[in-house]
Amino acid sequence: MFDGRDPAEGRRQFDTILDGLADRGWKEVQAAAPIPIGEDSSAVTAVYRKRGWTLHARFNSLGAFQMSTVKSTEDAFFDQFTLEELELLESTL
Repeated sequence: MFDGRDPAEGRRQFDTILDGLADRGWKEVQAAAPIPIGEDSSAVTAVYRKRGWTLHARFNSLGAFQMSTVKSTEDAFFDQFTLEELELLESTL
């Protein structure tokens, strides 16, 4: 568990999560890439796919605050949307 004492520990734990996904057969379709947000903040996102599911993993480092989130969605769920609706959804992210 991340206790806030070592700022790099949260990211190491996130990388361990990503390694575990690959070990379990999830295929990386978007590599984990850091995105700077201001002077002392960043976000790292990665996307994986497996058997009709897409998984989005994100690590946020906002100064001393760090948080990882992982969410998966069945691909068939998004098949019901029109291209226009999907573009609207993506524009709000």
